[in-house]
Amino acid sequence: MAYSDPLFVAALVAVDAVIYGAGVAGVLQGRRGRSDPRDAEKAFSQLEKSLGRAFPDLPSGYTWREALQRVEGLNLDVDWTEVVKALRQYEDWKYGAMVKPEAINPEVARLARELSRRGR
Repeated sequence: MAYSDPLFVAALVAVDAVIYGAGVAGVLQGRRGRSDPRDAEKAFSQLEKSLGRAFPDLPSGYTWREALQRVEGLNLDVDWTEVVKALRQYEDWKYGAMVKPEAINPEVARLARELSRRGR
């Protein structure tokens, strides 16, 4: 069998394509996994990091409301009603007024992603 045989070359190209495709899929899945937190606490932690990158001049000890006022000025494509609702639930849980929210509000994760893109 010669290495210049067209069937051999085609098989080698097909195997390479499968290997590279699996590698690209793995990288994309890893990125998606990092951007989608599993609970509300991680979602807000990710949002806090994104806020710090997008607004490095935020004073230490800033409140969520102060940060969101700045973010609203960016005109991002998020449902602000849902973001504020999720923020209230998170604060209620964090300060002991209710149980921990089980579901993650997708708008919080979306806002963190949008801020991360702008903060780069």
